[in-house]
Amino acid sequence: MSENKKKPTLWDPQGKIKVACDGVVIYDNSHILMIKRSSKSTAYPGQWALPGGGFEDEDESLESCVIREVKEETGIRVWINKFLFHMDKKDRDPRFRAITCVWLCNTVQVGPERLKAGDDADEVKLIKLKEVLKLDLAFDHWDIIFRVIESGAYKD
Repeated sequence: MSENKKKPTLWDPQGKIKVACDGVVIYDNSHILMIKRSSKSTAYPGQWALPGGGFEDEDESLESCVIREVKEETGIRVWINKFLFHMDKKDRDPRFRAITCVWLCNTVQVGPERLKAGDDADEVKLIKLKEVLKLDLAFDHWDIIFRVIESGAYKD
């Protein structure tokens, strides 16, 4: 292999497939933590989404990735409750093939005053589930939320 070519790795083989993590944080059994994507984003600018994203380096674990992404985008520290499922439809991200691992995350009882948008989020909110279901969400996040409801992780 020439010195100039990047060696393929499992976490990003030649830049063709990305692995990401999305965190589902349910607050007070009635609200979901959501971010409004940056207006400068190349995918779904200004649309609401679950907090999440990709790996910073090949040594980061799935669990560390989702914990870091939720913190960077919302200002909230979380811990993993459980792995829920993955989403792997080929066209779920218009930029590249992305497979996401979806995690149910817990946080201490924290109100909206503690939320702080950061990283690639312009806004962060705890949104009532009934309102989230009316939004045009980024990526396949509506499908993710629907599967969370079906799984029993959210109980109204």
